[in-house]
Amino acid sequence: MLACASLGFGRGEGKGASCREAGDIASSLANLSGEQLVKQEDRVLQLCPDGTPGHAVVKMRHKRSEELQKLADVQLAAGYDERAADAFRQLLRIDESNIEIRYTLGVLYERQGVLDKAEYEYRLVVLQDPGNSDARRHLADIYTLRGDLSNAIAEYRELSAQYKDNPLLHFKLARLY
Repeated sequence: MLACASLGFGRGEGKGASCREAGDIASSLANLSGEQLVKQEDRVLQLCPDGTPGHAVVKMRHKRSEELQKLADVQLAAGYDERAADAFRQLLRIDESNIEIRYTLGVLYERQGVLDKAEYEYRLVVLQDPGNSDARRHLADIYTLRGDLSNAIAEYRELSAQYKDNPLLHFKLARLY
């Protein structure tokens, strides 16, 4: 974060007044954390995405996401599901479109029995990647557990269309009828 101050953000590098304002904001990022940090980073990216402040924010986010990903993976491997879920939620604040993180968070929620949140994450994964059979299978299982047979059948039909020769899918679908 100290790199922001050493890059001379407040001195007008970039494209005009908006980049100067972005530079001033970027210079103060070292003092922030959590949601405040993300909001101010977003503001910098709105004001000056192609200038020095915007590039610095992108670089900082990338580094932070790599570190968080390593932390989340270690916590997940060690069985600290709640801590891992916290780290994955922080990763989603950095990159909301990352379906691998969403899927893993869905698995963690499902393990914890928080099916509403698991369903939400799986649905977002399937919306972004309709071919994601793992997320679709988890959704079908959640719907089955809840007794939401029409949605479970719809998900299993999609899976059966992808994997025509999978007897387990056909068995699960037949049980729902």
